[in-house]
Amino acid sequence: MKKAAQRAETILQMPPVMKERKPITEVISRDLALTRHDTCKLIITDITFGLSDRTRPIFTREPDGTLRHATWEERTRMNEIYNPQPGRKLKTPKMFEDEYLK
Repeated sequence: MKKAAQRAETILQMPPVMKERKPITEVISRDLALTRHDTCKLIITDITFGLSDRTRPIFTREPDGTLRHATWEERTRMNEIYNPQPGRKLKTPKMFEDEYLK
């Protein structure tokens, strides 16, 4: 029993604690010529090998012509698409499953 307790003591560790992320609200530019050019957001991602997920440049162009840094939710989604982590999986919409594509 002592041996099991000692082994558990070495295996169990406190998970790392990170600071809370501050919201990203930085607007880079507003281009009125692009207003209503498209009805959806465009997300631009730098897929260079070796960049960390937190420092990877990701930008969003809004339908109103605003170019801004991507929010944390958008960053998480784009990083998961381009740099999938083992054990994590995106939830694929049902409309893309085989039975609905026929």
